[in-house]
Amino acid sequence: MPRIMLKNLNIFSLFFLLGLLTIALSSYEEATPNFYTEDQITGKWFAKEIDNSIIEVSKNSNQKWQGKIIKSDNKETIGKTIFLAEYQSKDKNYTGTLYKPDGDIEVAATLTLLSSQKLKVVGKKFFMSKTFYFTKTN
Repeated sequence: MPRIMLKNLNIFSLFFLLGLLTIALSSYEEATPNFYTEDQITGKWFAKEIDNSIIEVSKNSNQKWQGKIIKSDNKETIGKTIFLAEYQSKDKNYTGTLYKPDGDIEVAATLTLLSSQKLKVVGKKFFMSKTFYFTKTN
């Protein structure tokens, strides 16, 4: 009989410790500040899925973040703005509009820095969405 209680105690202890670990990790994640600053989006980003383009991101005169194609396999898109977005400090991302470089299509956009070298760009229109990943270049 004592052996069964010990076995049950070990299972109970295991679940208890797993619960504490889960709570501790979620608290750590909430307490850990996002170490990316608003201006870390600035620079040149490679977008393979957009005709192997290099997109230069900077703040425009209206204080919005602008992505402009500066190099591309599709020469007709060079110089075109691909997105305009504003930084959302609460959500630590950028929201705005994504423009199709060779057309007149506009979609809602959310841009999120996944790391200092990787940018996730999600375009949404109605119930459809498309996700792109940009890689920072020098």
